[in-house]
Amino acid sequence: MFTHRSQALQTGDRILSINGTSTEHLMRSEIAALLDNAGNVVNLEIAYEASPDEEEDESGVLKKTAFLTLTRERNSFGFTISGGSKERRPITVSHVAVGSSAFRHGVLKAGDRVLQINGSDVTAVSQLEAVTLLQSSDDTCTLEIEYDITVHDELLESRGPLQVDLIKPKGASLGISLSGALHLGQPMYISKVKEAGIAERCGALHVRDQLVSINGVTLDNKTIRDAVRLLARSDFNVRLEIIPAHNLTIVPDLSQEEALSDTLSRLSDPHAPHLPGRQSQLSVTSSGSGGHHMLCHPETMRVQLKSDDIGFGLSLHGGVSGKRYRPIKIAVIEDGGPAALLVVPSRISRGGRSAPFKVFSLGPLML
Repeated sequence: MFTHRSQALQTGDRILSINGTSTEHLMRSEIAALLDNAGNVVNLEIAYEASPDEEEDESGVLKKTAFLTLTRERNSFGFTISGGSKERRPITVSHVAVGSSAFRHGVLKAGDRVLQINGSDVTAVSQLEAVTLLQSSDDTCTLEIEYDITVHDELLESRGPLQVDLIKPKGASLGISLSGALHLGQPMYISKVKEAGIAERCGALHVRDQLVSINGVTLDNKTIRDAVRLLARSDFNVRLEIIPAHNLTIVPDLSQEEALSDTLSRLSDPHAPHLPGRQSQLSVTSSGSGGHHMLCHPETMRVQLKSDDIGFGLSLHGGVSGKRYRPIKIAVIEDGGPAALLVVPSRISRGGRSAPFKVFSLGPLML
């Protein structure tokens, strides 16, 4: 069936303002009222992400190793492996069970390569031999793993805020500690990044980066404990806005700061500048729990929609609901409606995204 769609507006685009009124922290009823009172013409300010084509993505991968000790629970350490010498590829973690010892530890991820099991080198053994080593462990096993950190060379050249989109499974931790903002109005900083955690693997979060917002909620008038609660309520998709440390005019001294991890975290220092109202100039997006991240360039544009007999041809979601705020985004664009037919020559086309690595499954055996 032929679809009338110009692609000028797309679902997921964020609505920054309606007829000059900012949508930040508005109730859903207030958003509806703005559109109802707009008459036949509405002016929208849109934010969207222009992703580079895969061949233009300058991200690289840094390989690091880490040791971790897991405890056996219900006769399992909570992960499966695949690969081995017979398949001519490394022993690789293929699955980590949610809620298991391995999951709660917060380090082991699908795609990690296992180098040692209880001190024994497994880089040249079969899968069966590796499974035997794990099953013969006592109540604990110590692993040496190799994992990937995405390297974004372009970040060193970036100026202004940075948007980081992460995937955080329910109950998991990002692996950051925060310090600063013991009192309202003070900025917050990342004071520690956990080895092999979600934050370190993304390659965009570093010690002394200033945290500006979480899922669209600005931290100007929040304490560290407020930030921790926002992170704790964030399952699966987490969007952070930061000012990288190299863009701060005064580098905070966190040596004396009290800090909380993002499972329960804290931050403080009044020196670094906050850049209010600026759209993040660069973003880093995670394509999945495997750890691949790509650079995206947030762009903004202003459009004018003229209604037909039915309306503007789009539906929005988000806004303040109870104590929760979600950015206003386009949820539905009706085929053949004004929003679908809108032509905006200035919109930058978005490149395709591809999954970077495969996760191999072993079957039902949980180690």
